[in-house]
Amino acid sequence: MAQAAGGKATPRGTRPAAFSGCVGRNGESANDGRFDLQYGAAMVMPAAEQARAARKIRSALAKDGYPVAGYRNDPKAKPAVLPDMTNDRTAYAVSAETAGDSAQHMVLRVNLPCHLPPGAEQQQF
Repeated sequence: MAQAAGGKATPRGTRPAAFSGCVGRNGESANDGRFDLQYGAAMVMPAAEQARAARKIRSALAKDGYPVAGYRNDPKAKPAVLPDMTNDRTAYAVSAETAGDSAQHMVLRVNLPCHLPPGAEQQQF
């Protein structure tokens, strides 16, 4: 995303990776080590360039199979800029948004749902 936007991402200032348990469609929870992964990075991007950056990210990801789930460019809203996209095949979700009160940064997020650790045997329900 950062490359598409013309910026550089760094995990500094964000919680880079967070793992959580995986919950099934019917609320089931397995004991086989399944996990969701959320990854975040900060990207320096002046406020005046954030809408342009978001459009570039949206365009690049659309070419990679990520239809737009939501898009905002409203300086009065929080966050002011927000493209939100999910790949229908993988269910990977990505977003880029104005970082809190900072008009100089964007937060890039990737959410990877329900993965089984290598070598783990999948629990059946």
